Amino acid sequence: MLLGRYLAAALWRGTLQVLLVLAALLLFVTLIGELEDIGVDGYEFTDALIYSMLQLPRSLLEVMAPVALLGTLAGLGALAGQRELLAMRAGGLSRRTLVVIVLIAAASIALPTFLMADLAVPASQRVAQNLQAESAGGGATRL
Repeated sequence: MLLGRYLAAALWRGTLQVLLVLAALLLFVTLIGELEDIGVDGYEFTDALIYSMLQLPRSLLEVMAPVALLGTLAGLGALAGQRELLAMRAGGLSRRTLVVIVLIAAASIALPTFLMADLAVPASQRVAQNLQAESAGGGATRL
């Protein structure tokens, strides 16, 4: 259904916007936490930046449920603000169909989250721990 894809795309856009804003904030906060270690045992700013970026998937995984909720609300809010939801309802879209479309879109947002939890987070954590261990051992690492 074309309308379903349009609604799902709006929800995805809202979720990605919220995700990008939170990713930038989380990266900044993690980097600020690493600044005190710069200059100790050859730990440089680039090492701190790489370590912070490697911590980002774990941090995003922890906040993904609120991100999905806020993104869905932002997407639906954008549609409501432009009166598109009203036009869809006037065109015959039932509340039940709207709820089903939103649930399907939520499931499509959950699948990449599960993949990130199983694949990206363990790998990035392993690399981050290796980077931190090598930097603490006296040899700065370049990735």
